[in-house]
Amino acid sequence: MGRAGSIVLTHARSNGSAPREDKGEWMYKFSVFILVLLAGCGAEPLELPAPVKAEALAATHHRISITPIGAAAPAEQWRTQVVALYSPLDSSQPGTSTESTSYSNCKKSSGVVFVPLPNLFPCTRSFSKTLERQLPASQIQHAGGSVLVNFEPVVTDGGARYRIRDLYLDYRRCSGDCPEQRLHIDLRCHRADASDEVVGEDLLLRYQRGATASAEAAECALKRGEWPGWYQRDTVMPILKGHFGEDDYGQSDTLLSAYSAVPTAKGGWLPNPAYGRNHFRDLCPLEKVGNGYEVADGIWRLSAADGWPFDPQVEVRRYRPPGRGLCAIELEGHHSEGELQHRVRYFYEFTDGQLMQVRSEEQVHIEEPGDIQRTWRFEGGKPLEYIYRNNDRSGDGREVRYWHRIAAEQWPKQMNYQPDMAEFERMKHFAARLANRSATLKPTP
Repeated sequence: MGRAGSIVLTHARSNGSAPREDKGEWMYKFSVFILVLLAGCGAEPLELPAPVKAEALAATHHRISITPIGAAAPAEQWRTQVVALYSPLDSSQPGTSTESTSYSNCKKSSGVVFVPLPNLFPCTRSFSKTLERQLPASQIQHAGGSVLVNFEPVVTDGGARYRIRDLYLDYRRCSGDCPEQRLHIDLRCHRADASDEVVGEDLLLRYQRGATASAEAAECALKRGEWPGWYQRDTVMPILKGHFGEDDYGQSDTLLSAYSAVPTAKGGWLPNPAYGRNHFRDLCPLEKVGNGYEVADGIWRLSAADGWPFDPQVEVRRYRPPGRGLCAIELEGHHSEGELQHRVRYFYEFTDGQLMQVRSEEQVHIEEPGDIQRTWRFEGGKPLEYIYRNNDRSGDGREVRYWHRIAAEQWPKQMNYQPDMAEFERMKHFAARLANRSATLKPTP
């Protein structure tokens, strides 16, 4: 099934026989799902056109620029197709809705303990139309490192007016054989819910309006970011700080490694090398689904001279992908203080044999909940990020000390904590010794 030039989707608008209030939203999401399903149903892989060279924004159009943050294929090599979805400005206008009469439309009783009588007659519901329009290739343009999507914010169909709601991009970031991707651009037309700039994954999106574009779309823009995959500057700025105490500890639950870019002091964005680093599986993924990591276990004795300041007996576990190099080394031991013994765990995590991060967990108290977690992250062998997190929940001891090299360079007043750089070097040297020694471990059968 191919796409038509303009397809009508529908979502419910309640009347006296309508179901629960949230059903309209459910029908909208279901309709979008059907749209996505139809787009690929029995179709050949899309032959996506290349963007044309940019022209000045038409006075009646709106524009979204899409710019990769960091190195990427030039915009003129992208292959892009865009579908725009529109909703009626006034659902009471003729032609903006249809009616359905069916027993399935009848509202079901809730919270009853007896079997309700069936409806004697079918129920009628009204559905609000949604227009789908594929944008002409001439409206997908490029300028510098950006792809520009130009569209009418308000269109007319059957005498009724419809306003932009969503854009769906199918795109490849090269002129040859590279993966096809899809980007859903969610729009809002109320200023409190909208932003002119949003970062989605590794893409920077900016919104622009033509000089004489429809007044009904004057406040339309990108939906404000609500999560790390779709955010704006004011989402990230509160976590650009060197210390979090008891009063703002919860704010530190999501730090910069959850975000693909770091805002600059001059209004731009820089790629974040720490993005997505949570576990060695992020740094050293398996090549084939279904394969597991090769695991080797052992018991070692380490000393302070080696770089291990805790009890000498240590349980060690090594992870490697089948047929490849080292992914991770896990050490588990104890730290004795008189008759008390605290559990200690360290994780040394690699990419292609190069140390990328060290994570530690140390128990704070034997009888009280909480621990101390620390993370050292590297990029190109140099310090990138440090996190000290005290999760002591027995009193008012919760604290985070935070440093991120790129953020600290851009925002030195906010990122005012400086970690021990010599400790980064000690971690590198110790990790190298562990990597050499781990080569003698035999894989677990």
